[in-house]
Amino acid sequence: MARHFGGILGFLAFSTVMARGWWWGADLESAVWPAVASLFLWGAVGYFAGKAAEQTVGESLRRQLLEQLQQQRGERASHD
Repeated sequence: MARHFGGILGFLAFSTVMARGWWWGADLESAVWPAVASLFLWGAVGYFAGKAAEQTVGESLRRQLLEQLQQQRGERASHD
């Protein structure tokens, strides 16, 4: 998930900066460097956001699974 978020945000930032440069009539060389910088910056932001989301979802799923297992064990113990 982290790599996906990083790739998506990085590509989106790069594309946005390149489109802005084209819209305002900047030449390719003057638009590429800020676009590459935004690619790496927003790629890193997306990576860390994705990593945090991945950990949050993983912890939530683990907690739900453990609760269900404990509930099933309790039901088995009450039937015995």
